[in-house]
Amino acid sequence: MNTDDRYKIKLWGYLKKLFKRDRESVLLISKLLLFIPLATFHMVGNAQEPNKEITMNGLDQITPLQVGDAVPDELWNMSIQVINELEGKKSIKLSDYRKKKLILLDFWATWCGSCIEKFGELEKIQQDYDQDVLIIGATEDGKTRVQKFFANRANNAYKLLTTFDSKQLASYFPHKMIPHYAWITADRKVAAITSGESLSLSSIKEFIQNGGTPASNKYDMDIQSPLFLSEHYPTQNPLMHYSILTKGSFRGYPQGSKFRYDNSRVIGRSFTNTSLLLMYEGIARALFEEMNDRYTSKRMVLSVKDQTLVKEGEYSFDFINPPASSSTLYSDMLKTLNSYSGYDGRIVAQERDCYTLVVTDAVRSRILMSKGGKGKNTLFRDDRSELINQPIKNFIIRAEDLDFIKLPIWDNTGIKYHVDMVFDQKITSVEALQIELANYGLTLQQTVRSLNTFILTDNIGPNY
Repeated sequence: MNTDDRYKIKLWGYLKKLFKRDRESVLLISKLLLFIPLATFHMVGNAQEPNKEITMNGLDQITPLQVGDAVPDELWNMSIQVINELEGKKSIKLSDYRKKKLILLDFWATWCGSCIEKFGELEKIQQDYDQDVLIIGATEDGKTRVQKFFANRANNAYKLLTTFDSKQLASYFPHKMIPHYAWITADRKVAAITSGESLSLSSIKEFIQNGGTPASNKYDMDIQSPLFLSEHYPTQNPLMHYSILTKGSFRGYPQGSKFRYDNSRVIGRSFTNTSLLLMYEGIARALFEEMNDRYTSKRMVLSVKDQTLVKEGEYSFDFINPPASSSTLYSDMLKTLNSYSGYDGRIVAQERDCYTLVVTDAVRSRILMSKGGKGKNTLFRDDRSELINQPIKNFIIRAEDLDFIKLPIWDNTGIKYHVDMVFDQKITSVEALQIELANYGLTLQQTVRSLNTFILTDNIGPNY
């Protein structure tokens, strides 16, 4: 279930309570809900956007705190329910730790990979500066889910002191992306509000010893709006076309990509704090789909003088077409990126070495036919891997991701039905894979054929 569906279900629940004695009102409101547009956010990277619920308990009346503000009494003395408190306490107050030089509020979520990756460093900070620092995790996830999260990580010795259902605490420090850290001093001042990049052992040491705060505070930008578009732009005026390409990271945005919609049509796409190579690959993947083909990194020829620049630099790119030009979105994006990035990307049909998956034993291949049941795909993840009730293309997708498969794979089996495949050993070479495929009357033949190929070169135009 996506975020939009959860919003609608929760809103529907509120409405049923509100109008539980008036069925006609509920019916009217439910019809109106069909016309309420709710945007979704597509995330591929490190910083992630937390879920926000519709609230009816006055949280919107809380005044958010900024850097330099004093923590108000109602927050300083607020009872906060917690788990993983060392002395077994069920609740704490910030004022209980007034002797600490720093209280660090870590806003995170059980589904946020970049938040969890930071736990090890947070553990080290808490151990090294236990007399001076207290770290409190704050998540809007429920108690049961948080307890289950920690229970499933029994091998992880770190148990983050955490408050759950923390919507009220989050209202004092609103944010669009997590992880999100609020630094509170012993004199109840908000010293800094940062992202993960500004939080480290060295920055904590500098704060404890010298009172130095991180130079870069966190400013969350609205990813729903076109990148860097002024907040004063009159929203009633339709934005017919928009394009911007910037070099360098900007921590007000997440690292990732977002689709922009006009109703159900994709009319734009943004990439933020990512490499030009990932931008080009995102565009290439969409263009291949338009050609009823599938892009993988093995369909790319990277022919640039300095691969580091195209692979590691951070850029942001936003492109929006008029709805009438939605069908040419990705070709238009490619032209624009080629014009200003310093590189040239294009798709050509090219004779390429590749593997062709073929049937060598028609009788033996019959055992591939699925026996049905719940679909499963754990190929190449464990010593025993399975592909159950899945199309044969899913084998090719997983196989092409293997490091030892250096060539694209072309399906020439003609198999249209779903298949069952089980490999009882860890596959670490082409030879080992061929042995397993032979059990199903299949093999990979190295051949040459014409394949759509994405070629990225340095731009040799007059401006470069």
